[in-house]
Amino acid sequence: MEQNNVENIFNEECLNNSEENTVIEPDVNKEKSFSQEEVNRIVSERLSKERTKMDKNLSGREEELRIKELKLNARELLSQDTYNNFPRQVLDFLDYSDEKSMNNSLSGLCEIIREDRISHAPKFYGISPVEGVDIYEETDPEAEQIMKDWGL
Repeated sequence: MEQNNVENIFNEECLNNSEENTVIEPDVNKEKSFSQEEVNRIVSERLSKERTKMDKNLSGREEELRIKELKLNARELLSQDTYNNFPRQVLDFLDYSDEKSMNNSLSGLCEIIREDRISHAPKFYGISPVEGVDIYEETDPEAEQIMKDWGL
């Protein structure tokens, strides 16, 4: 008897739960129709979004191309005699916002490198040798023997 009561209660709960969990499906046969004005508005919005996206891509590509041209111009300038023997790494530190900025930064960096090379150049002290003087004219016999031993 208890078993029948438990089964009845279980069946009633299952029925109640199944009624609560049923999903009401909308009527699929009803379709929304758009007026011509709504269609035109939707299409124009999508077109404007695509145009904006394409314009951004195009302007980005133009900017990349402009920078590549300026880098090529800088490389050509660096290979000229004016900037002879300067390292190629100078190109990484130039301002490529426009051609004037690129030229100014190139000449500024190269001027800094020139000054650095001059300040670190070896310095010789003493009297400069006089042209036409042979330093080997008057040598003593001992110096000649040393030069001979050393193969000079």
